[in-house]
Amino acid sequence: MKWLTSFLLAMSLSVSGLALAANSAEDIAATIKRKTLTFAAPMWDGYTHKDGTGLYWEILKEVYTPLGFKLRLKNLPWNRSMKLMTEYRAVDGVPGEGLDSDYENLTFSKYPLEPEYLAIAYQEGAVRSFDQWPDLTGKVVGMRKGYNLIPDGEKYGDFEVKEFINMKKGIALLEIGDIDVLVDELAEIEAVAEKEEIELEQFEIAEFVTGNYYYMSYGDGHVSRPLADIFDARIEVLAKQGRLQALYDEWEVDIPQPLTELASQ
Repeated sequence: MKWLTSFLLAMSLSVSGLALAANSAEDIAATIKRKTLTFAAPMWDGYTHKDGTGLYWEILKEVYTPLGFKLRLKNLPWNRSMKLMTEYRAVDGVPGEGLDSDYENLTFSKYPLEPEYLAIAYQEGAVRSFDQWPDLTGKVVGMRKGYNLIPDGEKYGDFEVKEFINMKKGIALLEIGDIDVLVDELAEIEAVAEKEEIELEQFEIAEFVTGNYYYMSYGDGHVSRPLADIFDARIEVLAKQGRLQALYDEWEVDIPQPLTELASQ
């Protein structure tokens, strides 16, 4: 019967771990008097839909609503979302920011939301083929304004950055040769190309993994750290319950390795 005793002990520890994380989140939530939270992000297909669906919005609802919080989910441009959070404190959190953010005084979640995948679009032959990261040395690289997607130097080489207001403008710059390379998420490039009836076949497009992650970001107000701690505590519970994996499967997004490891603990 030793195996039964060991099994029951393991189950007890597992349940206790879940209860501890849940109680921790509840205890932290009890210290926050304000029960309406505001989160903002651009409208990203599959992540932050206007109707409140999408991976990021669904995760935030799973994290906070069971603890008695009401969520306001707003679709706003990236820079406006970040400024409302960091400067005006009118937004509590913005999903999908990297640890190398250009914004200061941010509080990040411990656990990531998604691996960072990026794509480059370029005229044929403008970039040499690559196995891991593209060499952009000497290139004029176009990015949306406010999106510091890849750093100059280091693994990508030294290049010149040219910012544009929106993806339609960026593709136009690539078409006329004002930029050598356009960098963004593949889904964003494809969505705008489809909407504007732009033929992407005229470019070479390559996707790559940066090795970084996107996280949940908060400001530096008095509730920012508690909100991040609640996020992490609830993510542990949801991962072990299998709920996180179900959400990532539903929205067809690769689950970050740290979350996969949580589920198996």
